[in-house]
Amino acid sequence: MPRIRKWRWKPPEPVWAIGEHGREPRPEEISAVHRAPAAEWGGRVAGVLYGGSVTVRNAAALLEVPGVDGLFVGRAAWDVDSFLILLETARRATAA
Repeated sequence: MPRIRKWRWKPPEPVWAIGEHGREPRPEEISAVHRAPAAEWGGRVAGVLYGGSVTVRNAAALLEVPGVDGLFVGRAAWDVDSFLILLETARRATAA
């Protein structure tokens, strides 16, 4: 059986951010949780995704959070225009 060398990890969404009426997190509320895998496992962590209440409005700020390497988008990607805006936001974040 091959040995896993790199991990991609999606921490649990904060309970208060779950669902259509959940409260959007502030970046400082998720940063410690998203830095933890790299602190624990170092270079074996290939990426940590944030997935909770991602919107067109907060995507750029979430991508700036230390430890967040990408977004796990749900409802915000259902609309084509919103999805394209999210893709452009991610492209700009990775180009910076």
